[in-house]
Amino acid sequence: MARLNLKYEGTIIKSEDSSIVPEDEWVLFRASDKFLLKVLDFYEGQCQSSGCSKEHLDDIQGLRDRVDEWQRRFPTRVKIPD
Repeated sequence: MARLNLKYEGTIIKSEDSSIVPEDEWVLFRASDKFLLKVLDFYEGQCQSSGCSKEHLDDIQGLRDRVDEWQRRFPTRVKIPD
């Protein structure tokens, strides 16, 4: 099983074909990360200005919406990463 970082391990599987994504091709952020919404906003802006597909932009917005909802539901669990 791949190490996600020093704290986590797991396997990332692509929905479209069930292939395993190599560990050097992905990163992990948690919804509890205080800065994640800002990171997603920046990333979305970069993708928009670079001409990424609507599908990709919609995926980013969906992820952003889920993180925003989680952080609103659990404000005491939102923290500066350690």
